Amino acid sequence: MAVAEHPVVVIGGGIVGLCFAQLLAEAQLPVVVVESHRPTLQWDPSSLDARVSAINAASQRCLERLGVWSRLPTQSYSPLSALWVWDGISKAEITFDSAEIGAPALGAIVENRALVRALWESLQGHSCVELLCPATPQNLAPHAEGLLLTLHSGRAMVTPLIVGADGAHSWVSEHMASDRQTGHYGQSAIVAVVQTEEPHQCTGWQVFLPTGPLALLPLADKHHCAIVWSTDTAQAEHLVHQDTSVFNDAIHQAFGVRLGDIQLLDQPRAFPLIMRHAQHYVQPHQALIGDAAHTLHPLAGQGVNLGIRDAFCLAQCLIETSQVGSWRALRRYERSRKGDNTLMLWAMRGFKELFGSTSPWVVQSRSLGLTLTDRWQPLKNGLMHVAMGEWCL
Repeated sequence: MAVAEHPVVVIGGGIVGLCFAQLLAEAQLPVVVVESHRPTLQWDPSSLDARVSAINAASQRCLERLGVWSRLPTQSYSPLSALWVWDGISKAEITFDSAEIGAPALGAIVENRALVRALWESLQGHSCVELLCPATPQNLAPHAEGLLLTLHSGRAMVTPLIVGADGAHSWVSEHMASDRQTGHYGQSAIVAVVQTEEPHQCTGWQVFLPTGPLALLPLADKHHCAIVWSTDTAQAEHLVHQDTSVFNDAIHQAFGVRLGDIQLLDQPRAFPLIMRHAQHYVQPHQALIGDAAHTLHPLAGQGVNLGIRDAFCLAQCLIETSQVGSWRALRRYERSRKGDNTLMLWAMRGFKELFGSTSPWVVQSRSLGLTLTDRWQPLKNGLMHVAMGEWCL
């Protein structure tokens, strides 16, 4: 069991960073969380928020183990019992139903604000945790016992390990000066909340269009869905500035009539999609997890799940070592996670290229692939286990 005289410092108080802090706290390891923005802890229950995460079954079990899942109000998430996917050109389709493998659900669609609040409240008052918010890092310098972190407030602290969980534009990653592989998808993702005429049936609906995938993800209200529409950047910017009626027509044309009439309920927003992957996840006394280490296309909804797996893996490596922040433990973490993340990054890029092609032979080939996979139950079952986080690619 690891013992630490100085706290591990986590930069970033999002879902992944807070999960990691909770894991260390449960092992009685001191941890400080540095977060620049105060989390939203109160809001109108009737308000809508399109910022959601697809939490797979494995991640949900992790959150249950930490006692976090039970803190989520039922109106903040919907089970994801099935997934219906089709080709926008050929109309070939495949369905994944958790009942086919005897599981209650593939996962859940959860409001980010609710999950962050549940994690934050779980950490508040914990004897091993100090939450510094708002606070921002200013400088990092070598120290005999690890690193000396100075905050903009002037506070300084010694730490055996600083963990960057501060997102795609990570301060820790920049300080590490780790090279990053970067790829521009040439797309932006539009997010919004819509109301559907027909109930969503706790099902995720996704159509692959030549310009990118459009997904409708179920929310707690059976007629509300969060949309994630990945499309050409120019089209995305055009759509988010259109009148509601024009946007509704565009969704109808892209998605079809499977859920009846679809109406926009809030202001859509767009953000660019960029693939990033750090060459090194670790350096002496430093580590990256979540989006600070990797970002990928949202078409499979695996970003947060990969980050949670990073958090659990790094925590386990630290807890099982005799010295928190040891190079051996950090290298073990990197070896355990980098291959899995790399494979997922390239798989998502491959899917984007495959379903973005309008070449007749490519359309015919992928349509045949969808149809055959839909009919081959053992393969479908395996893909569901991968999506649930139970098997690796």
